[in-house]
Formats: sequence, C-alpha cells, structure tokens
Amino acid sequence: MRSVHAALIILAPWLAGTLAIRMKSPKIEAGRWSIAIGYGYFLGTATAAALLWVQGTLGGSLDPLPITGIFIVLCFGLIWLSPIRITRLLGLPNLLALLLLAILAFRIGSLALEMGQNGLLHGWDAASTWMYRARVWVETEELVGFVGSTQWLAAPESSSFALAASQYPPLVSLIAALPSLAFGEWHEIWSSTPWMLAYIALGVALYGQCRVWQTPTPVALFVVWLVLSLPLLGSQVAVAGYADLWMAACLSLAFVSFLAWTRDRNRSQGLIALLMIAMTAFVKMEGVIWALLFIPALIAARWSVKGLLIFAGTISALLAMVAFLGPFEGEVPVLGRFAISTVSFSTDLTGTVELVRQEGVWRPLLVHLFVFGSMHLLGLAVLIALAVQLIPAALGEARGMGAAWQLAGLTWIVTMCMALYALFFWTPAGEWVRQGTSVNRLIMQMTPAFVFWCHLVLMDNLSKARSTLCIDDERKAAEKA
Repeated sequence: MRSVHAALIILAPWLAGTLAIRMKSPKIEAGRWSIAIGYGYFLGTATAAALLWVQGTLGGSLDPLPITGIFIVLCFGLIWLSPIRITRLLGLPNLLALLLLAILAFRIGSLALEMGQNGLLHGWDAASTWMYRARVWVETEELVGFVGSTQWLAAPESSSFALAASQYPPLVSLIAALPSLAFGEWHEIWSSTPWMLAYIALGVALYGQCRVWQTPTPVALFVVWLVLSLPLLGSQVAVAGYADLWMAACLSLAFVSFLAWTRDRNRSQGLIALLMIAMTAFVKMEGVIWALLFIPALIAARWSVKGLLIFAGTISALLAMVAFLGPFEGEVPVLGRFAISTVSFSTDLTGTVELVRQEGVWRPLLVHLFVFGSMHLLGLAVLIALAVQLIPAALGEARGMGAAWQLAGLTWIVTMCMALYALFFWTPAGEWVRQGTSVNRLIMQMTPAFVFWCHLVLMDNLSKARSTLCIDDERKAAEKA
C-alpha cells in the first residue's frame, strides 16, 4: 500500500494537470494531448508541492494523504466535466517514426536502470541541498527551516538546520519529498522518480509543440531525440537530485509556448507560458533573472524593432544615470532590497556581486562548448542558426524577420547568450568556467529551447526554399507557354 500511495501522489497531480490544460486548451489542435500531458506534469507536480508547503507552513504537518485525496477528487471531477475525447497521442506514418520512438524508449529505459542502480549516489548540489532538505522534511515530518551556518551557530538550540544554500527556493526539494512522505519513510528511488518523469514529460511536451508548428511526425520525434540524447541532460536523470533539469524544462517549455503565442495569439499558449515562466522563479534563484529576460522578447513580439530600440535606449539611459549620479538603493517586491553601481550590485537573494572582468574564461568555455561532448554539436548549431537569422538582416534583407515569432525568438536567444556572457565574463561565476564545475549545467538550462529554435529556423528556411522553387517553376512554365 505504501508504494501505491507513493505512485498516486506522483500520478494524480500529473493526470489532473493534464486534464485541466486539455479542457482549457480546446483550440490547440495538433499535438493537443502531448502538450497537455507534458505541461500537465510540471504544473500538476508544482501545485502538489505548493499544497505541501501550505500544509507544512500553516498546519505544521506533512501528511500527504489529504493532498492525494484532493487530486483524486479533482481528477474524477475533471473527467466528469470534460467534453473531450481521448485520441491518439502520436501519429506514426512510417517506419522512421517507429524507429525513433524505439530509440527514445531504449534511452529512457537505460536511464531508469542507471537511476535505480545509483541509489544513494547524488551530485554535489543534490546531496548538499535539494535532496538533503527533502530527506530532513521526510524524517522529521515537519517543514523545518534552514539557515546559514553562521545563524545556526548563533542559536544551535533552535529547530532550524544548517544549510549553506538556505536561500534556495524550496520547490524542487518539496517535489522530492512528496513520494517518500507518501511511502512513509525516506526512499531514494521514489524521491528520484520525479526526475525521470520530468525528463519524459519534457520530451512529450516538445513533441506536441513541434506538431503545433506542423512539423512532420518523424522530424518532431527527431527533435525530441536531439534534446533527450544530450549527455548532460541524461546525467540529470541517471544521477537524480539536481534542480537544473527542472529549470531546463520549465524555462524551455515557457519559451516554446511563448513563441506559439507570438505567432497565433492563442490565449491557452500564452497562459501556459506565463505559468511556466512563474515556475522558473521558484526552481532556482537564477530563474528570476531568466524570467525577466522574457521582457525584451515580449517587446519584440508586440512592438517590433522600434520597441526594442526604445527599450535598449531606456536601459542605456538608466545605466548612464547610475554611472553619473552614483549608487542607487531601493526595494523590489520579489528581489527585496537592492543596490546597484557601476562596479557591483546586490539583492537579498544574490547577496553582493562584484562586476569584475574575468580573465582566462574564453578558452575553457570554447572547449566546453565545442570540444567536450556534453552538448553534442549544439553550440555549432546555434551559431549557424544565428548566422542564418542575422546575416540577411545585416545585409538589409529584413523582410524575412517580419514575423513576430521570428523576431521574438531571435531576441530571446540573443538576450540569453548576452546574459551568459555577462555572468561568465563579468562576475565571480567565471571561476565556474575555469574550474569546469557548473558552467555546463547553467548552459543546459536553456538547451532544449535552443534545439527547438534551431529546428524552427531550419523548417522555416526549408519552407521558403520550397516556395522559391515553386515560384521559379511556375515562371518557367509561363515563359514556355
């Protein structure tokens, strides 16, 4: 029975999230069930974790039985009220699609086996932060607090636990705690299972979004394979516990839904994008920054290049004010108190970050991107896609960038690359590149989005090439006639 309850606490929120998205997204036709299943897992799981946090904060108890009951009742209610019919998730028109599906199944199965064999093996951040907090909550059955070592030493008799990264958001640890709480004791495999399901849900959601863009089924499955075969992404499942897989899924799926909204103005896609963007802020601290970086892309989608120029000019003017008028201090609801100058900035979340030019970063960064195999050939693919998009615009052939989704997508990709440049070359995070520690994990957080965008650029240019050939054939036929 304990294993049944652990399975229910994982599957019931997933089913509820799937049905809720499908009911609220009747206008999403192609890939509709894949989108609902993929996104439904993340939104349902985050909702269950949020309910656990509310229960632990207000009631002091971490009994998952009421949460399971709520989602089971919700599932029955959604099924009863749902006017939809369950149709095929995948159309498999040929042997290539079947082969790709078999390869994906083998990949997922091998990672699941490796995850089970690793058992107590976790990476550094997983063992010291995410899984550590989850295990403490499971074994104490209370949502105990975590403080820095200095604060704990000042009051060791308190009920708090010491944790170097005590400021990290609790969402991922709550997700890991839920299955073990339902099981009745800490269980490594059950608490690692959400990572495997997140990996699968990411692939299913990407497939559905590819179908929204009318990508043929074999190509859509190939895009999913390109993402799920990334070695570093797979390592996040085989050695479960890191939060970067969740960030990669939430951030990338937010971007994919955002692009669909910019093209079709589909309210369902827009709402899903907003929810996924909000989730990024609760996964890791950098999620707040990644969420804010959607603003330039939104401006590009709504007001095109002119809006971007106004936005860039405004930011430049504000930076000039900081340079000439001295440091500024204030308070923002999400970030708390902040201070900014030309040489540093600080917030309650990040602490003080000195802006200093980092030396010796280029060489190891290029090695990680283009020599090592953590990302396959993704770095080269992104460079080629950027050239395909930017060179025609630089030569004055901007008509190809007329679509809102194209400009918004390019803006988001360039903005994220600029943010990584600023992080690695102007903050102490440059040491992570030189030591080869978390550099790849930070880049991995946006790799599914990069793959999907490269696929859109390729498909769009192939479509334009076919259109040009058809026009040329028609012209030749007219001349012969």
